[in-house]
Amino acid sequence: MHYIYQEEYENTIQQSKLNVKKAEEQSLAQDVPLLDELHHLWVMGEMDDFFKRLSLAVSEGKIDDKILEYIKNRLKDKMLKKALVLIGNAKSKVKLSNSVGRGGTNLKTDVKLVQTLLNNAKINEKKLKVDGSVGAKTIATILKYQRKVVGLAKPDGKIDVDGKTFRMLLSKSSPLKSSVSNVVEKIEDSDTSHIKFGNSAKRIVSKKSLNVINKAVEEAGMDGAMITSTIRSPERQAKIMYRYASIDLESQKRLYGATGDKVLTVFEANLKKKSKDEVIKMMVKRIEELSIGSKRVSRHCVSPAQYSRNNVIDIGVHSTKAVAGATFDQKGFTSALRRLENEGFIEKFIDETKKANTTWHVEIKQ
Repeated sequence: MHYIYQEEYENTIQQSKLNVKKAEEQSLAQDVPLLDELHHLWVMGEMDDFFKRLSLAVSEGKIDDKILEYIKNRLKDKMLKKALVLIGNAKSKVKLSNSVGRGGTNLKTDVKLVQTLLNNAKINEKKLKVDGSVGAKTIATILKYQRKVVGLAKPDGKIDVDGKTFRMLLSKSSPLKSSVSNVVEKIEDSDTSHIKFGNSAKRIVSKKSLNVINKAVEEAGMDGAMITSTIRSPERQAKIMYRYASIDLESQKRLYGATGDKVLTVFEANLKKKSKDEVIKMMVKRIEELSIGSKRVSRHCVSPAQYSRNNVIDIGVHSTKAVAGATFDQKGFTSALRRLENEGFIEKFIDETKKANTTWHVEIKQ
């Protein structure tokens, strides 16, 4: 858009700023087209307002291919990276309050969100009507998406809160996917030597997984991180459980669940009767017995072949703090890992920083 008079130009700038404030207070649609607003804020160098308006637009679902193309053409280096991270963070805040689909709670607002995401995914030639009502067409589209995109052998037509189908809808159905994922893909050739391994952690982690962890480290502004656990043998698993159960048995029961309780029962029953080595041997035997029945005490305790398909990694809080030094940012690193999970780069993330083992647990499919 060209402006002949300076007064008209300045009025447009002022209107853009007023629209930012209006959107913050009332979340209403802007009077000036979004692209014009962003352009004028960029021209005037009002980058704080630019990023604020961008974040609001993403949270309201108003980012399209034209906006993304504009951002990539105008912003460079750190500013571009900041914009893409901001887009990713805003998008990751999109949540379902309850399940949607066959047998779901199907609240109207949740259904509308799912219908919108399915339409963005272009799974059907004809878009679903975004009416907040779960009918045969919506369920059929969910089933189709689960089968063709998620890859479920037995799709159930239901989208759970923070379930795999919903996570993939967020990461794959939006035009933001290629721009945000490219930031991660660019780190394939980066130096990950500052991602250290603890003495007991086998160096079996793939380059892909190191790159994902490195991305979280970079987003948190830290100088490094420490991987404290990867694949575990039954012996290693038993030793870890013995060590932490000796400190706080109840927290270990909460951590490992029903299957782990069967091993911890062995620990509890023999702690005062037998030596440490004898108790650990008994715990190893119980872990092996359970594994025969396809029950795993820990997701770390798998075969090398299984691990090569899904890297299971613990990143220690205290050891990472030692590596990162003054740049350590626990909250920032946690947020970065959670965002990467929401984007689909991390299959599973569990914040165990307040548990006895004080770690970040991540699982990254290969």
